[in-house]
Amino acid sequence: MPAKTVRMILISLPEFLILWGLWMAFVSNSHVSEMIVGGFAALGAAIADGVVKERRIVEFLPRASWVWLILLEPWYAVDGTWAIFAALAKRLMGRPSEAQF
Repeated sequence: MPAKTVRMILISLPEFLILWGLWMAFVSNSHVSEMIVGGFAALGAAIADGVVKERRIVEFLPRASWVWLILLEPWYAVDGTWAIFAALAKRLMGRPSEAQF
């Protein structure tokens, strides 16, 4: 097996395991069919990511100025949650809402 292939497998294996674990957490059941489908989905994603990294098709270069954006995330979560509950309350009271469910 060529060294390049071994390197790509070693890089992609932990990523495959993480993606498969996230799949299983997302579906929140341990049916064999979910394990198989999740395994194939995670394998496909890990292989695609390995190919992109190996061929250097795209490079991710984070910037230090992006770090402060993390502080805005709680606000987006609160604002979005408020909008959802306001639309739900209007719907339950029979009043029209701009939101579409």
